[in-house]
Amino acid sequence: EEAEFRRLVEGLIERRLPSFSRRGYHDVERGILAGAAPDSELARLARRVALHVQSILLGDSAARLPVAFERRERLVLNMETARRIDFSPSWGVLIEAELLHEDVDPGPRLTLPQAIREALEANLEIMVAERSVAAGAEDVEQARARFRPQVETGGRGVVIDRHRAQASFGAQPERSIEASVTLTQLLYSEPAHADRTIQRHLQTARRHSRNALKLDITRETAEAYMNVLRARILQNIERNNLQLTRSHLEMARTRESVGAAGPAEVYRWESELANNRKDAIAAASKVETAQVALNQLRNRPQEESFKAVSVDFDEPYLLTSDERLFRYLDNPRDFAIFRDFLVEEGMKNAPELEGLRAAIAARERGAEAAKRVFYTPDIGLQAEVTQRLTESGAGTNAPLSGLLPQPRDTQWNIGVEGSIPLYTGGARRAERRQARAELEETQLEYESAKERIEQKIRSAVHLARASYAAIEQTERAAESAEQSLEIVSKSYARGAVSVLELLDAQNLALVAEQASANAVYDFLIDLMNVERAAAQFGILMGSEAQAAWFERLDEYFEKRRGPTDAARD
Repeated sequence: EEAEFRRLVEGLIERRLPSFSRRGYHDVERGILAGAAPDSELARLARRVALHVQSILLGDSAARLPVAFERRERLVLNMETARRIDFSPSWGVLIEAELLHEDVDPGPRLTLPQAIREALEANLEIMVAERSVAAGAEDVEQARARFRPQVETGGRGVVIDRHRAQASFGAQPERSIEASVTLTQLLYSEPAHADRTIQRHLQTARRHSRNALKLDITRETAEAYMNVLRARILQNIERNNLQLTRSHLEMARTRESVGAAGPAEVYRWESELANNRKDAIAAASKVETAQVALNQLRNRPQEESFKAVSVDFDEPYLLTSDERLFRYLDNPRDFAIFRDFLVEEGMKNAPELEGLRAAIAARERGAEAAKRVFYTPDIGLQAEVTQRLTESGAGTNAPLSGLLPQPRDTQWNIGVEGSIPLYTGGARRAERRQARAELEETQLEYESAKERIEQKIRSAVHLARASYAAIEQTERAAESAEQSLEIVSKSYARGAVSVLELLDAQNLALVAEQASANAVYDFLIDLMNVERAAAQFGILMGSEAQAAWFERLDEYFEKRRGPTDAARD
């Protein structure tokens, strides 16, 4: 009975003993580790009994009805039981067998916004960039420090020869120890002023470089997340195709047993089954590698499990949730205006351009300093106080100390100094020419960057439009291929078509289903590439910023299209 069977199963599991049931699926579902009969066996047996009963009711002799029942063998594994007894089947068995309770605890749910937030907070490349910005801030502070008072203290112990000490009349004792404090203050220096300004601009460039890296990591994380979802769907497609090939192989064996087909047909399906197993193994590996890539971007243990939540077009954090986005892709004229709008937005927001603008400002200040250094002096103030702490030996008590004034133990001086180099061997002129060339180089880099950003935006938008249009077409192709496969499969069972025709139909259905699954994620990845190129991710904007973005888009369209177009619409 069920209770006793349950006790048996639990006892085997507690003792970590593998178990096998000839009845197959039904007992495996109840906790037995393995069985040799698929779920369809009971249904086939029930149909056979029903047909026999119908034949008897129609007048056939029960004694003449066939009672032989060919059992199909198909390995069934209960993976939950396998985990509980610490049994790990081989890869070949996992591909060949029908697996029950296969999914282990996938770990915590992970949404796309959550994955991106984790990457922006923990990604090591971003951490490196943050440390670079922090180090650059100290460069700015060091440049500012040159214009603040500089105070130094020092000490000196001196021993001179006795004769010189006696001849100094007390000014230089034989042994003395002094302490001093020196204050210096830079009043004006063109190189120092320029360096202070240049370091501020360079720090601005570092911050924009870090922001550009954050955008890159956001795009890479979104793409890695989509690849995880894509890999799992493709894995399921390969598994379903493997099951279908097994079904066709069984059909071919049945056809051979009744003389409707030869052994070559069975061998052909066995070959196809082997290829499908290979593809299923590869698909499973792609799921693992996609998860490893996403974990690396999130700075998580790379084998950590998680459950990626599917992404739909109507997610509020995606620009696709607003139908107006697709309206602008409807015709070539509006699509051209839409591309121009994204280019304009990208030019305003691209951190690469902001960084280059800061670099240009730094180069301009450097070139100006290289020109001014010819006629601007360096001016500084210096003050020093010296205290003689001890003195001894010859020269300490001068013979004429009562007649001549003696230096005091505390002495001080203060002065202002200015200097202009008159000739440096041509170094200053070379520096000026170099600064000018570097400025022109950075200006050209800026123009080149603008061209690259515009090209990336326009190319990405074209790819996104094409991949969006492909979604509907691939769905239609998948539906048609599935219907064709169903018709051809039925015809094959009746012997109306050849094995090659069924293989072609099955492969076509497989390719079409894969293309349909790929199309959705291709579009979402292309959309992320568009947003990266334009330096604005809808997923990072928030609802208010998204609304403002669409308002700017609508206003831009109204200006470009004019009143005549609006009235026609």
